[in-house]
Amino acid sequence: MKGTLLIVDDEPELVQNLKNLFSDDFQVFTAGDGVQGLEILNQRNIDCVICDFSMPVMDGLQVISKTRMFGNHVPFIFYTAYDNEALKNQIAEYENTLFLAKPNIKELIDMTFIIIKNRSFL
Repeated sequence: MKGTLLIVDDEPELVQNLKNLFSDDFQVFTAGDGVQGLEILNQRNIDCVICDFSMPVMDGLQVISKTRMFGNHVPFIFYTAYDNEALKNQIAEYENTLFLAKPNIKELIDMTFIIIKNRSFL
């Protein structure tokens, strides 16, 4: 059975490109904002989340905070253009998370495959 991947980002072109990249290997779900992402996380068994940080309505930290509050410990890869230490430290407070700066696509692909194969970070 294919692993499941959720992509949460407010950039439609990036979401579509990532979906195209991963859809041969995984069942890919997409959300254009954090609220939609949480709905999918509550309805589906997701193996890995690729999540932007800065989004309207609900940012990435709010998404992971609510996800963990509901007892879901799915691995999160924060894939964002906001590359700063304060953000990295906030994200590091949550278990099973990884921070990758856009546009580091090769590392994103590699880490996503590793996480879904192992169902966690190495």
